[in-house]
Amino acid sequence: MGFSEAYLEPLNIYSMLCAAIELDGSPLGLVCCENSAQVKVWSQQDLQYLQQGAAMVGLAMKKFGG
Repeated sequence: MGFSEAYLEPLNIYSMLCAAIELDGSPLGLVCCENSAQVKVWSQQDLQYLQQGAAMVGLAMKKFGG
């Protein structure tokens, strides 16, 4: 079973935007926003906001021993 069948379809997720969390330049995880009401066309501002949030998570993990 794929990601779509196991996660996206049962939760009616139509759009997803993800940004990488990095720790010292290495990928650590993802921060994702999902929209389940309808298909959403994410803006450049949406992406930049999410990337800033992911960067802050990475900095916090570095500071607090992530």
